[in-house]
Amino acid sequence: MDVPDKTKPPTKKKKKPRLFPQKGMDIHSVLYGFMDRVGDDHRIGPIHISLFLAIVYFYRKQEYQLPIYVYRKELMGQAKISAIGTYHKGMLELKTYGYIGYVPSYNPALRSLVYLID
Repeated sequence: MDVPDKTKPPTKKKKKPRLFPQKGMDIHSVLYGFMDRVGDDHRIGPIHISLFLAIVYFYRKQEYQLPIYVYRKELMGQAKISAIGTYHKGMLELKTYGYIGYVPSYNPALRSLVYLID
């Protein structure tokens, strides 16, 4: 029986990631594109999906401007995540897997920057 290796990304041919335009990216395209990409990616779980949806929420709330400025506490609340370690792990994995660009501030008084990647 062949068991998939959980450390390797899916074998689906990937496009070169690019940042979405500064303004006006259709939110439906963002969500459908993300769900299409994660459908075959066994590394993505409910925490990642919840975080991504919370990021899209703030993208819309900030009138579709990139980068998206977020406070950790607000993003965790919107994503229904209570543990800081879970939040950091999820955000870093989304960044590592190529779903978002993420520049943490490391200062609770400053917002972190998040970029959506196509």
